[in-house]
Amino acid sequence: MGCNATRLARSLTFGLVVTTICWSGPAIADCVCHAETVIGCGHRGTGLSIADAPFPENTIPALEQAVVEGADMVEIDVIHSADGVLVVIHDDTVDRTTDGSGCVGDLTLEELQALDAGAGTALAGQGVTIPTLTEALASVDVAFNIELKINEVPQCPDSAKAAMAADVVAAIHGDPTDRAIVVSSFDADALSEIEQLDGTIDTGLLTLAPGDSQLAEDRGFDALNLLAVLVDEADVAEIHGRGLALNVWTENNGERMKLLIDLGVDMIITDDPDVFASVRAELCQDLTCNDAPSVEDSGGCALGAPDRDGPSAPWWLALGALWLGVRRRARTPIRRDAPVDPT
Repeated sequence: MGCNATRLARSLTFGLVVTTICWSGPAIADCVCHAETVIGCGHRGTGLSIADAPFPENTIPALEQAVVEGADMVEIDVIHSADGVLVVIHDDTVDRTTDGSGCVGDLTLEELQALDAGAGTALAGQGVTIPTLTEALASVDVAFNIELKINEVPQCPDSAKAAMAADVVAAIHGDPTDRAIVVSSFDADALSEIEQLDGTIDTGLLTLAPGDSQLAEDRGFDALNLLAVLVDEADVAEIHGRGLALNVWTENNGERMKLLIDLGVDMIITDDPDVFASVRAELCQDLTCNDAPSVEDSGGCALGAPDRDGPSAPWWLALGALWLGVRRRARTPIRRDAPVDPT
């Protein structure tokens, strides 16, 4: 068979497949809503350790609640204890989130877990402790975004980046699940340590500068994790053009989430996973397959009420599908793989 004939046959096959999906299939199940491809990530589980928060941040109850609220992924922060165990806590000190005081790096795991990690919240005095990374991974069956917190407080011990990277990689290798895990940090050198140990682990550079996409690309990272309010259409194009995923933090406003989804971000990190879940459901609730493929979308399904009363595949629809297939072969749109954090 000649080259042109082969292309024609492939085009016909593709066109008939699209016709079958968008004509004969169920009204909703066969179509993909773009919002469904965006990862909803629970920031520190479900938010901050403040008086009106029912679940204290970076604790097992917060991670469990994030999953209940519909999070696809949970974001946690890890720091070494004095005896070299990675514990889940955001700050360099325990003062803000527990009933204790002092640097995390000056306290042993036993001392850290003797503190009340629910202090100041509705779970104060209920036995909530600072979990280890291993305990956090074992607590929920969901994807994880692990942020390496590099010490920035002069009076606290310096972070051992190489040891931190090694321990995180070991924890990931020891995880019995096949869940998605991304490691993120504001410190590019710490992420490079991860890359050197295991280049298959996804890494995301946290930053306030969209221009750091060049650095992320040069270092071989997989994503740029950018403050949500800084993101615009040009940033999305630039970052995606470098082959990076764009993960944004920390967005809690539903209308702003819709704008970010429309811009094409890959992940939204939020204190309120339930808000993101509601936004996604709202955006996708009216999605159905049209009776004819959308030429503008290169064969994708589109919004609109389906009409299932006609024959399953009339001759004129088959010809239309053939024409669509030829168009698709000519255009060959480039598509990025959806990936897969942050502070």
